[in-house]
Amino acid sequence: MKSKWIFLISGFLVLLFLYNVNPNEDAFIPDEMAGRWAADSPQYEGCYLDLSPVTVVYHTRKNNVDVHFVQSVEKKAKGTDSLYTIHHKNRAGEEGSISLFWDPVKKEIRLKNQKKMTWKKVEVSS
Repeated sequence: MKSKWIFLISGFLVLLFLYNVNPNEDAFIPDEMAGRWAADSPQYEGCYLDLSPVTVVYHTRKNNVDVHFVQSVEKKAKGTDSLYTIHHKNRAGEEGSISLFWDPVKKEIRLKNQKKMTWKKVEVSS
């Protein structure tokens, strides 16, 4: 009887472990990625990307602010970087996504569709 319980508990722990390490499960944006980001290109001067666990906010040069609410986050390892795809909805309920590479060593992001341009974290003035 005792070995039956040990077997059941061991099986449960193995299933729990496998469930928690599934790479296809939703992930969270690392705390280091939260904040305001600016591109290194003059073409995007005055444009910002704000990331938080619950929102993605796009700022344009014309002072337009477009707020999107995070629905889920997918993470895939790509060498030393990780590819994050953030699925979101805007206030009107329209769905969208942004895919970006996170380099934890250089502390920078690159958009998947603009790999040569880097985005660096900037301080937000009060």
